[in-house]
Amino acid sequence: MIASEQKDTGNPLSIIPKYTVNTFLDWTITSALSANVNWTLYGKQKPRTHAESRSEETKGLSGKALGAYSLVGANV
Repeated sequence: MIASEQKDTGNPLSIIPKYTVNTFLDWTITSALSANVNWTLYGKQKPRTHAESRSEETKGLSGKALGAYSLVGANV
């Protein structure tokens, strides 16, 4: 993947997870009724390392990385 970063600060232009996994299951029960389930897994996201606003300079940046998480959806 191409690393895009802001030239002044070295921060990434966008915070992108290390990986993303998507899956989708669609089930047609009858011609008038169907159901589906989807699941998305997002990998670890690293925080910015340089402040970009006055509030980040005074309050500080979070040094914590966002751990992997997932989202699940269901429709009938």
